[in-house]
Amino acid sequence: MNTTTPRIVIAGGGPVGLMLASELRLYGIETIVLERLTEIDRRTKAGGIQGRAAEMLDRRGLSDPLQEAHERFMASIKMNRPPHPGADKAGAPNTPAGSKALAPSGGNDGLGNAEGGSGEPDGRAGGETGGGPGGPDGGAGGSSGSAGGGEGHRGGPGGGVGGTSSGAGGLGGAMSGPGDRPDGSGGGLGGGTGEGVDGTGGAAGGTGGGPGGGVGGRVGRGGAAMAALMRRGHFAGIWALRESSYETAPGIFVPQHVLEQELERHAIALGVELRRGHAIVSYEQDGDGVTLHVEGPDGPYSLNAGWLVGADGGRSLVRKQGGFAFPGTDGIITGYQAVVELDDPEFVPRGWNRCPGGLMVNGPTPGRILCVEFDGPPADRDSEITLDELQAAVRRITGTTVTLSSPTSLTRFTDNARLADDYRSGRVLLAGDAAHVHSPFGGQGLNLGLGDAVNLGWKLALVARGEAQDELLDTYTAERRPIAERVLDNTRAQVALLQPGPHTDALREIFTRMLDFDDANAYLTDLMNGAGIRYELDSRTDAVGRSFAFDLTVNTAEGELRVADLMRSGRGLLIGDHDIAPWADRVDVVSGSSPKAPSCSLLIRPDGFVAWVTEEPTPLNEALTRWFGPGNH
Repeated sequence: MNTTTPRIVIAGGGPVGLMLASELRLYGIETIVLERLTEIDRRTKAGGIQGRAAEMLDRRGLSDPLQEAHERFMASIKMNRPPHPGADKAGAPNTPAGSKALAPSGGNDGLGNAEGGSGEPDGRAGGETGGGPGGPDGGAGGSSGSAGGGEGHRGGPGGGVGGTSSGAGGLGGAMSGPGDRPDGSGGGLGGGTGEGVDGTGGAAGGTGGGPGGGVGGRVGRGGAAMAALMRRGHFAGIWALRESSYETAPGIFVPQHVLEQELERHAIALGVELRRGHAIVSYEQDGDGVTLHVEGPDGPYSLNAGWLVGADGGRSLVRKQGGFAFPGTDGIITGYQAVVELDDPEFVPRGWNRCPGGLMVNGPTPGRILCVEFDGPPADRDSEITLDELQAAVRRITGTTVTLSSPTSLTRFTDNARLADDYRSGRVLLAGDAAHVHSPFGGQGLNLGLGDAVNLGWKLALVARGEAQDELLDTYTAERRPIAERVLDNTRAQVALLQPGPHTDALREIFTRMLDFDDANAYLTDLMNGAGIRYELDSRTDAVGRSFAFDLTVNTAEGELRVADLMRSGRGLLIGDHDIAPWADRVDVVSGSSPKAPSCSLLIRPDGFVAWVTEEPTPLNEALTRWFGPGNH
């Protein structure tokens, strides 16, 4: 081991940079984070993290502090109920004279209330003209068709896309009053907003479907059902995904700035030096380290480091100056995300609305909107966004005269999709958006970046301390880049499925029906939530290369312990009765066995992925050397 360990500098103090810095500090590495912003950016960005990323936080003791914010977020979604304006005798909502309400094209998938027709007997989606009942096997009904009228119909017992015979608790009545079962499942994905904790008591009007999910319909936002829908997620606004076939922790839904606050607190408590208002201007590297030239509040200065990690976002200076190849595709959309007040909220239905002019998303929290035009990328992404610019885009997309006011957050984006050929060049590495960029659909970018940080941290620490060979860092790109490739592919596919027009309507209809097939649904669900990630670690044992089950426990002399709680140190963990004294400074040992695999020993890497099991033909000592370096003798 080296007598002196070089410092590591991270460019970028967002979630990825802060998470990586904390991982390094767990190994005692001097870590400096340079962040050009003087305070955390509170603008609306990611709205939460998926199960696998939540498990990463749980292993470091970070999930519990976020639960209160998660509960507030979910409560705000529940309160974001659609208005119930008076209706004329034909059943259409009253609108002010001279105003024009939104009439979506191609329906509203899942969380909105676009017009829809009858569901089909086999669970297919309703049409666009509103009014008919849901099919007996759970087709998605319309929500507030212009001629919709009367009492909604209960969905049948079968369950359509994503449905079950019993329905999910809290889906509420189908815009027709309470669901007629105790769990609120009388309606379905045509249901109105649930008034009660269990989602009962939908609003009046329209018709219903069963618990399936197709084009058209509104999801009741009551209780556990809304949380379940958000946990399962969607694909291009098609809310037909089911529960993952893998066991994962529940997602944590919090605004990104809240997550950053907790990660910053954690990093500073561990001893990370966070320098806000400091930005790298240039750098050069040689075989011994990196010299950085920095602009700080008190002027320019130089800084030496053993390693530099660029976690400085999609326009990464570290990537550009390091000569990293960054191939991909240019954007075809201009998108906006904002928090505003809408003077006539009923003109823009809650949820995902595909319109003739583009995409309009209203929600899930009050005032949060996202809109997209498919007419090319922004002419100038660096120009300041004005409320007038956003309002003009919303009116073009929706064809309404809705007025926006009181903006508290305005951001602009496109679907430029690029991926670094290699995440490493000598002593410089990339993580997060610096290594990969894509559209925000599916909310995958933050999760992907946190995965990069947790994969890289322990490897870089062991190499920097001289305990592992330099080749260990090559596994970072080998493991993480294929995951990013899949994200880029699925976000490109979502952009294609969100475009307006009858050709896309037909494609979405076929795509939705395909999700009736269990294998197709499971594939897409696991693709979107990252639950099925398996690193290729040259093993024929399926458990090797996968993250351990989030609720895994081990029976010890002290009682039953959660494995996640045993990984707070950021070190490796061996479950079983083995003497690995030469690696005792890098790997903890828990003598015992897991109830899920009582006769099996497990070697778990610091990132939570299984590196070795008893059934492996590779000896344990070889696995320890591969992942943690040679033992001390």
